[in-house]
Amino acid sequence: MKKVFTLVLTMLLIISSLSSIVSAKTANPTVEEVDSYMTNAGYPAEVINYLEFDQKKTIFSNSLTYVSHKAVDGNLKEQNDQITPYAFSNFVNYITTSAYGTVNSLKKYHISYNWNWNYNPTFVLTDKFGMAWSDDWSIVNGTAKSTYITEGRFNNATETHYVYSNGQDTFAPGTGIGWKVDLLNKFDKYYAPANQVVSYSTYKHRGYGELDIHKAIDNSGNREVTDVAGAYFHKEGTVNGTLTLSKTPEVGITWGTQYDEAPHAAYSFEWYHN
Repeated sequence: MKKVFTLVLTMLLIISSLSSIVSAKTANPTVEEVDSYMTNAGYPAEVINYLEFDQKKTIFSNSLTYVSHKAVDGNLKEQNDQITPYAFSNFVNYITTSAYGTVNSLKKYHISYNWNWNYNPTFVLTDKFGMAWSDDWSIVNGTAKSTYITEGRFNNATETHYVYSNGQDTFAPGTGIGWKVDLLNKFDKYYAPANQVVSYSTYKHRGYGELDIHKAIDNSGNREVTDVAGAYFHKEGTVNGTLTLSKTPEVGITWGTQYDEAPHAAYSFEWYHN
């Protein structure tokens, strides 16, 4: 009887311990906890550094694992700029792929496209960016979203402003997705204690779009390779273009003369039918 009691007690302690781990993982994680998980899940330091904390929390909370990434720097040339050409890289874009695994014969991945201006652009209009992929991956309903982040100054004070958007600007089934971002030259912040509104002039811009994709597998164990491409278009003209998406994969835009196109980020990742 004593042995049975001891066994039951041991099992209860194990269950309690596992419950604590699950609870700790689903609670609000710290930066250190998330970064530690990502390191153990195979993410390189570069990826941990450039992903926003909200993106990293998605990886943490869903127990995703690293698949691949690509970072591409570029020099976007604006019509009114006097420096020709730039002596530095003023723009960088990244694509990142993470794996969920296989559930109910569906292979599922999380992909994101991040962009970052390393200086304050002259034109703050409506820019567009997007991703395209091969192999007819479908977008998981309700997972597409984008975030725009800008930093502003007022005298010696700085603030960060976030704009969150669900959905997308355009998409092509089994092919790709696109978003738009309205760059800001200033934003206002209300301070309740002083009943004061402060207007911050922006000096940094960055953002990202992300979504889940999935695809049925045949459990053959065969190897496949999927190509992914991402692109960013900085508006400088008066006419609005529309993103074009193809399975090549390629991201383009109509009225291309109205936009400055960043060097594309493109890469491949392999996966298996199991």
